[in-house]
Amino acid sequence: MGRPFDVGAALAENPLLTDSRYRALAGSQFSMLTPENAFKPQFLHPRRNVYDFRDADLLVRFARANDMKVHAHTLVWHEALPNWMRDNNDPEEVRRTMLRHIATVAGHFKGKVAEWDVVNEPMSDDEKSYTNGDLGLRSEQSPWYEAMGEEYIDEALQGRPPGRSEGAAVPQRVRDRGGRRAMGRPLRSDQAAQRARRTDRRRGFPEP
Repeated sequence: MGRPFDVGAALAENPLLTDSRYRALAGSQFSMLTPENAFKPQFLHPRRNVYDFRDADLLVRFARANDMKVHAHTLVWHEALPNWMRDNNDPEEVRRTMLRHIATVAGHFKGKVAEWDVVNEPMSDDEKSYTNGDLGLRSEQSPWYEAMGEEYIDEALQGRPPGRSEGAAVPQRVRDRGGRRAMGRPLRSDQAAQRARRTDRRRGFPEP
């Protein structure tokens, strides 16, 4: 008998690999997982032309092996960004960076996750942001807002990468507090990757 509704937990890849009690509890008591950090740009897209999906893929495999859904967190945020994403003063390049990131990451996980936090915490937690006609959106904290204004939210939800008439199919969701295989340059050798896959199999994770 299936679970009548999903009960989720935020999970990290390291204890899944090293702590058998953590792994057993996570796989037996929850029907959905949210990655703690593995899907955030700082960890998933550390350099401009490098995407590192190793930890994120491991969590997705664990979810599949244990009949769990994945709540993917997150595509666009003002925190957990690599420095190179912040060090750009060209608004159009910032826009292209955001859209390429969305297209690449959402494309990689297409059909593997249940839902996305597309835009995370766009609303300010500073009361001053809601006075004098302000809409309460984060401004100086967000490189996306600084480059595109509030339209960055629309751009992200449409998810259209540069040069394409249609973008990756991304479920439209904005999240707020109220509410590794590598691409680009390889980050580890094929031999090390094979060892990791063997370790995953021993722990009951299916092949990607």
